[in-house]
Amino acid sequence: MCTGVASGGEAEWKAAWTRYTKSNVGSEKAMLLSAMGCTKEVWILARYLKMAFTEKSGIRKQDASSVFTAVAYNSVGRDLAWNFLQDQWPVILEYLGPGSSHLSRIAKAASQGFNAQLELKELMKFKSDNADHLGSARRALDQSLERATLNTAWMEKNYDAILVWLNGQGYDHTL
Repeated sequence: MCTGVASGGEAEWKAAWTRYTKSNVGSEKAMLLSAMGCTKEVWILARYLKMAFTEKSGIRKQDASSVFTAVAYNSVGRDLAWNFLQDQWPVILEYLGPGSSHLSRIAKAASQGFNAQLELKELMKFKSDNADHLGSARRALDQSLERATLNTAWMEKNYDAILVWLNGQGYDHTL
């Protein structure tokens, strides 16, 4: 299903949405929520994120983190999800509630794969700016900061050597 939505456009996404809204099977609904996050259309992903945190959008509150995670794990949606989290944190926090376990899942998904100084600085700034309003995401953000710090250090130590090796193997790193 993910491949079909990713390969298609708005029509394929709408077909998945229609199927989602008509389904009464929990596992099918979960699969469709995940698949709709696979689209390569940024505007659809942006709309999908907004729907996830909007009452009466058709997405249940307890499924908002699944939508967010699906978008964050999409290479096209990764930066979009992080920016959405930064810009919409008060909305997300109010919608889910400060004690919601879903906040941790969202924080982890948004920062997964962070391995650059800029990303690390943005994550630190986000935590600092929202220090009094992190709710149940505080521990997840601490873990994300630790992981991003380690990933950044690893990249700084190994990136150039790997690039030299790849170039020696005939790989074009500019792709």
